[in-house]
Amino acid sequence: MSESDLTSVRVDIWLWAVRAFKTRSLAATACKNSQVFVGGRECKPSRQVRVGDQIEFTKGVLTQTFVVKALLEKRVGAKIVHEFREDVTPEEMYRKAHDYAQNRRMQVAEREKGSGRPSKKERRDLDEFIQEVGGEEMDFDDFLKAIRKQQGR
Repeated sequence: MSESDLTSVRVDIWLWAVRAFKTRSLAATACKNSQVFVGGRECKPSRQVRVGDQIEFTKGVLTQTFVVKALLEKRVGAKIVHEFREDVTPEEMYRKAHDYAQNRRMQVAEREKGSGRPSKKERRDLDEFIQEVGGEEMDFDDFLKAIRKQQGR
């Protein structure tokens, strides 16, 4: 059966084919974890989608919405994905995800680029520092504050 003869296709296959997920099993897992909705309703991986259906799915903090323009069962190149899906995700969702990613980067303790992984001595020094500052019960946010205070930020 050629792809032009299709009347419906599984949602997990379609999401994988239009590059919404890296693997079909990730798409199926998202369906099983209630992260994929077709027409506003939760769906299983085997749910059949048709042209015109609206698919909403969550990956991390980003919730994307696609409208099915055409059906396919084989993965296509990134250059022609727009022929099979219409991205109707509000711009504010992309902005919110970008802001979240920026905030996450700022919270991570930074090492000099090219310095590699911490050596055993550096790990011991870090453990000692954590013990001095707040002991075992210190949470990560307090730890970052202590590091920034020590660095004079």
